[in-house]
Amino acid sequence: MTYHDTMPSEPSSMPAPRRHCWWVRLLRWMAGFCMTAMLILGALVWWIWQNPERVVQMAMQRLQGDFRADADSVKIEHGMLNLNEVLIRESATGKPVLKAKSMTWQPVLRELAERKLGRIA
Repeated sequence: MTYHDTMPSEPSSMPAPRRHCWWVRLLRWMAGFCMTAMLILGALVWWIWQNPERVVQMAMQRLQGDFRADADSVKIEHGMLNLNEVLIRESATGKPVLKAKSMTWQPVLRELAERKLGRIA
């Protein structure tokens, strides 16, 4: 008996791992990506739902144009945004342009797509 007779040339007891087709790997990758994106989006929506006042304050700070808006308190109740002690200033000079004790905004979602703000009182 020689060395080559005792050692098999191919290990038959361990089959080679099977590689899936490229499209199966692509589908698995896409499913993983979509699940991760959905988890991140869900976390973002939950955070916005829990902190609407902070989101409104951030939006007011990013007011476009030459103005800066501040409010002492922001509350969302019954689909209306209530702002107390609102002050809108000119960015360049800091001069007050509008000062209001309170403001209420009731958006209509289907009109927002048409760039209509709804009622502001």
